Amino acid sequence: MSIPEYLYTIPNGIEPPVQSQLQELPFNSLTWENFERLILRFVEQVKSVEHCHLYGKAGQKQEGIDLFARVHSEVEYSVYQCKRYKTYTVANLKAAISTFIAGEWINKTNHFYICTSTDLSEKKISDEIEIQRAKLKELGIELHILDKIKLSNELKEMPKVVYDFFGKEWTRLFCGEYFLENLKSRLEPHQISEYRAKLGRFYCTLFESHESSLRNLSGENTTPKFVERYIPPNINLNFTFENFEDSYSAKSNLSSSPYDFIDDIDTDLESLNENSLMSTDNVTSIQNVMPALDWLGTESNSLVVGGPGSGKSALLKYIVLGLLEQVEIKNHNFIKSKNLLIPVWLPFGYWSNYLVNNPDSSLTRCLESWFSSMDRNDLWPLIKTAISDNRLFLVVDGIDEWKSEQSALICINKLSVFLTEKNASSIISSRPSGVEKLSPEGLNWSAAYLEGLSDKQQEELLNNCIKYRLTHQLGIKDPSFEFELKKQSHELSSEILASQDLSELATIPLLLYMLIHLKSKSISLPHSRFSVYRELINDLIKVQPKRRKTAAQVLDDVNTFNESELISIFSYLAFMMHVKFPHGSIELSVAQKLIGEFLSDENKEFGFSKREANRYAESFINIGESEIGLLIKKSPNEIGYFHRALQEFLTANYLFTQSFKEREANLKKYIFDNQWREVFLGFVMLLDRPSETEELVSFIDGLDCEPYEIMRKETLLAEIAFGDNKCPAVVARKIANNQYETIQSCEYDQHKSALINILMTGFSSNKLNTDIAAKLREWTPETISWYRSLFESVDANWAEDEITLNLLLKAITLKEMKDKRIVGRVLFNKFVTIQPHLK
Repeated sequence: MSIPEYLYTIPNGIEPPVQSQLQELPFNSLTWENFERLILRFVEQVKSVEHCHLYGKAGQKQEGIDLFARVHSEVEYSVYQCKRYKTYTVANLKAAISTFIAGEWINKTNHFYICTSTDLSEKKISDEIEIQRAKLKELGIELHILDKIKLSNELKEMPKVVYDFFGKEWTRLFCGEYFLENLKSRLEPHQISEYRAKLGRFYCTLFESHESSLRNLSGENTTPKFVERYIPPNINLNFTFENFEDSYSAKSNLSSSPYDFIDDIDTDLESLNENSLMSTDNVTSIQNVMPALDWLGTESNSLVVGGPGSGKSALLKYIVLGLLEQVEIKNHNFIKSKNLLIPVWLPFGYWSNYLVNNPDSSLTRCLESWFSSMDRNDLWPLIKTAISDNRLFLVVDGIDEWKSEQSALICINKLSVFLTEKNASSIISSRPSGVEKLSPEGLNWSAAYLEGLSDKQQEELLNNCIKYRLTHQLGIKDPSFEFELKKQSHELSSEILASQDLSELATIPLLLYMLIHLKSKSISLPHSRFSVYRELINDLIKVQPKRRKTAAQVLDDVNTFNESELISIFSYLAFMMHVKFPHGSIELSVAQKLIGEFLSDENKEFGFSKREANRYAESFINIGESEIGLLIKKSPNEIGYFHRALQEFLTANYLFTQSFKEREANLKKYIFDNQWREVFLGFVMLLDRPSETEELVSFIDGLDCEPYEIMRKETLLAEIAFGDNKCPAVVARKIANNQYETIQSCEYDQHKSALINILMTGFSSNKLNTDIAAKLREWTPETISWYRSLFESVDANWAEDEITLNLLLKAITLKEMKDKRIVGRVLFNKFVTIQPHLK
């Protein structure tokens, strides 16, 4: 029996089993907030959409819409209502349409979308959809329905969106293995949440430790935490890499060229006109000032430039904490553009120092090393995934801080290549000196300069700090809390506004904190401004370098000089600049030469060899600019003090340390030079003994003066008598009596006004406040009889002409009602027949 041949043939194949992909997504598993975010991401994927934005917040009246979008080719908007409902009824649909029609968006919308997590194919709801569609069509609006089925169909072509909201397994089952393969390195939602939470807590702790010296400056509970006090700044877009020095120095032109309206009437009119023109130029560029977060939200790679204490690092830290949801960033445009990115903060000082020891290392390796040095290896796998996932937002703080300029240049080049290859975004910060030395103009970074705090921002910061301190001192429930808050905030803001110098210093965040700190120590700022300068200088030299080094994590760059020696050198440089370079700028080479000569002078406190002195002089400029912040670059080859008031006070400090002969020679030479006025006032404050002040007054009194110098001499003596210094009471009263006579007899109103203004500052002095009060009462006219006799004389003797009419019309605004009646009667008597409308 033979076996059939077909048994030896290859068997036929059969159809494979059907493994259909899932066709619907579990929208109801999302929270309602995430469902709204899903719709936002979906709408953003539409290529023709120009702009898309969530509308309103929870609890706000939203007129039936949750987000809006505009297409490039259309003027009107498409609006979306998002409803994550288990069931969606006819009543729900009617209510949605009615609410929308009753709102203001009805007149600027051409497409209305209802997006829901449920299926709307049931007959009753389908019929109602057609009814509502016809109703909206009559209004020129097209109704669209995106229910569970339609929205799922649309998302089939958006695997990244599906992955971000539903995770890896849902992407595989819904979109297919092919799309999942392309997304294998992408973070899943739970990983992103885990990463943000851990990294956010880590950075929050780290950044607060960087600010601890500021918070502890005047004891516990005086300054709120960084996240509680920070106020986002504005930026100025008038910045280019070619003219960075101009963009910086222009901000201080007014303070660098001070003039006195009283003392320089004859000599400074030209200077005043020039400064008026500069003020006009500043006003014309105001359109280039905008909130920093608005600008950063439009840029992929940004460079923030600012002077010492201007808040560059604070801005970067605020952005990192905001994106990690440790602080609320109230800027929708910025959040919209950056909320999907993972911020990673890196101090440039650490990177450049790491490169010196590891010249072949990559940026990725440096990041890993930095997190390892912080004992946070647990974060590195997530960061590594973020890098490969194209979600990295690299935040590099302080590119002006480096161990080696050569290593810094290599870091900048590595950064540029990294950002291009990884398609990453970045924000970096620098002082102007860093921008110049590293020359990043060839890189794809948009640059802007940080503006100083506005009056409104200063007021907000004052309130934040004072409220925090009072909360810990009194308790927020204390009956006097609100009163004390308003009182102390008003007092401090008024004191700052009363002084031009303090007003300018208060625009710098770091220095405003110092003023708040000094106020908490009960220092009256207007009458102790030189004490303020001294405290600020001491803080910049003592506290600021420590804070910057801790943040930059530079361990081995220790200053050669102690604090008092640094003050001596800064004072000498300030003095020489005031003598030889009164415009406030000095060439780097000249500054180094002057410092070298000072350090090598055997008659001074150092007496180094010339070689040693020159070596120290070269490093001193870097210490003053990069570590302490007292010096700034005015141009690529020039430096100066970042505020003229500090230069003047340091000059006064050097004058104070001079020998009697040197001091006397400088007093004779410069005492009537208006650019030295603040120097000598600071010098008077520094005098420790009343006898020294009395000797100075005698010296000034005995100086021979040119006629035009007499008023300057009187003004200077008045400043000494009524100022906050060690002037003996008997000497102060003698000067004051002379000034009273001058005020009464002087025919030059501007000089008289200047003396009165100085006199008024003496109210805070126990030496003269009683005398001043008595003199003011003496000078105040008795209005009851004085005005009556004046206007009776006008009524009897003056002609009915325009001069008389103008006088009476102005006089009718006098404060006292009895005076108004007298003036009104005279007006009626003399002019009612000529001008009947006066009746």
